[in-house]
Amino acid sequence: MPPDLAIFRRWKDSGDVIALFPAIPADIDGRYCLSYEHVGQHGAADFHGVVRRTLPATELPQFSWAPSLGYATCSNSAGLL
Repeated sequence: MPPDLAIFRRWKDSGDVIALFPAIPADIDGRYCLSYEHVGQHGAADFHGVVRRTLPATELPQFSWAPSLGYATCSNSAGLL
């Protein structure tokens, strides 16, 4: 099974990192994707809304676990966002 794509973004105001999983729907209609933040844990996110309010995350020390759990990481938004 291929790993799930994880896109890491940094909030402009707080600097906190959010992981977006655009291929994993978080609602029955598929409008929201699964997301993860250290505070708040897993939840639903409006992918495009989050991207508009964040910057690409360039340092991901708190998400170093991602590849070991089967998540492919992408902090560069080129071609995706």
